[in-house]
Amino acid sequence: MANLTLAQIAKILHWQGGVKDGAIENISTDSRTIKAGDLFIALSGDNFDGHNFAADVLARGAAGAIVEHLVEGAPADRQIVVPDTEQAYLQIGGYIRNLSRAKVIAITGSAGKTTTKEMMKLVLSKFARVYATGENFNNAIGVAQTLCAMPEDAEIAIIEIGMSGAGMIKNRVQFVRPDIAIITNVYPMHLEFFDSVEGIARAKAEIFSGLAPDGIALINRDSDHFDILEAAAKARTSFITTYGGNGARYYESNALCVLAVAKLLGFDMKKAERAAKEFEAPEGRGKVHELTLPGGKGSFRLINHSYSAQPESLKLAIESLGQMKACRKIAVIGKMSEIGGKSRDMHVEIGKAIAGTDIDIVIGVCQETKDILAQLGGKETHYFETSDGLDEYLLENVLRDGDAMLIKGSHYGSKLFRTAKSLIEKCG
Repeated sequence: MANLTLAQIAKILHWQGGVKDGAIENISTDSRTIKAGDLFIALSGDNFDGHNFAADVLARGAAGAIVEHLVEGAPADRQIVVPDTEQAYLQIGGYIRNLSRAKVIAITGSAGKTTTKEMMKLVLSKFARVYATGENFNNAIGVAQTLCAMPEDAEIAIIEIGMSGAGMIKNRVQFVRPDIAIITNVYPMHLEFFDSVEGIARAKAEIFSGLAPDGIALINRDSDHFDILEAAAKARTSFITTYGGNGARYYESNALCVLAVAKLLGFDMKKAERAAKEFEAPEGRGKVHELTLPGGKGSFRLINHSYSAQPESLKLAIESLGQMKACRKIAVIGKMSEIGGKSRDMHVEIGKAIAGTDIDIVIGVCQETKDILAQLGGKETHYFETSDGLDEYLLENVLRDGDAMLIKGSHYGSKLFRTAKSLIEKCG
């Protein structure tokens, strides 16, 4: 993190109240981890209020606290009052980003953001010191945290930006100020917040609003509503490039994006291609496990896609399973979330897609998947209201030697990540 003082923070946030100056060692929103010299940001949510801990962290030696109102029982000259602490966190991150000489890459999309970001980090690390968003910390707090922790010696920074509504990316990207802004794809996610997929495309295209006039927009030509994305990019910059255009599949598309960035940065393409081949999908996002059945009864392959599920990525995962060589093919499908009033139609559509494959067994988890199973008259199907006990059921009643099994569902909706984790622990 860049060297900052409490007085500098006050100036960044336009606080006129006066503060007791001191060096800032670290910035955190977690009162439990605050150490002497740290800056505490008091965030509030539905079930917590960081202001309740501000006095305690200051008593323990925190250099200061960012608050939305003065906290009683704590030194006023170590508090900086702002209208919105989350926005203040982003402002501080934007200041630190402006001090950096790193080439900054911002990435968004309906699916594949984190996987593409991780592959990009691996490949570009062969050429430069790369810093990137941790895991999938792509909401406002995650973007702020990523910017605030940016190392001074970073040569490339990859910042993942997510959203669940219009205006969110625009607000976040203004502080990221990317040199390269990327949209991986547009799919029907977060439909409960949008009237149409076109609205989602326009919200994703907000990422280009943060580009400098000489910044570069990179767009997947295979994305839905490419015309909307391209128009938004043209309104901001004349430097627009694309990748894809040949209907590339999920992982191929991710690789094409990464290689396009390597080319834009002038790196050796043969070396970049070799590095891309080293990449393994992250856990929950398509990582493949070769597992052993209990009692030495053989082995099976688990494709762990349990982090999330939305219609297009689920169709691609089903297609990939259908193309695998295995004695039997098993799909464990949880419900898709964030698809609004079209949920039933989209689950029916998934069922029809599975019906056209040679997948042998389909297991639905959560009420919504009954619409999937109803389309599968000729296949063996099973239904579970929740994922509780599903791991044991699979091991005792379903899995056999030589099987390939896909697990995919909404992370918080179906909680199939617990099933995948248990199987990996028991059979790994």
